[in-house]
Order: sequence, then C-alpha cells, then structure tokens
Amino acid sequence: MSTDLWDWYADVIAGKVKRKNGAIILYDSKFDEFRRWNFYDAYPVKWVGPSLDASGSQVAVESIELVHNGFKQV
Repeated sequence: MSTDLWDWYADVIAGKVKRKNGAIILYDSKFDEFRRWNFYDAYPVKWVGPSLDASGSQVAVESIELVHNGFKQV
C-alpha cells in the first residue's frame, strides 16, 4: 500500500505545495479501464475520511478535492 497521495496532501497542509499531473481512472466490472480523466498542475486542498461505525454495514468512503489547471477525458 502506497502513502504517496497522503504524503502529498500532508506536504500541502504543511505549506510545501507541489503541483502534479495525474489521472483518475474508472474500471468496469472486469477491471478493464472504462474511462480516464487526466488532470494537470494539481494539488490537494481537502481530504474527507469515512465515518466509521462498528455497528453498521456501510461502505467506508474517502474523498479528496484537487485544485487543478485543467483536465481532459482521454
């Protein structure tokens, strides 16, 4: 498991903003790439973690918000 995304966010919170290019990839039920969105010159500004409840059966979902200088569906 990589901590690259979390480390990038932690650096931004600490004032060390480094813009990066990346991609968000959506896979189909066969784990084949279905859609891809490339983003450019981005950095994270918000991270929301899941609310965990041991008595529930909900799926844990995290979200991250990026500031960017453009994106394109490939």
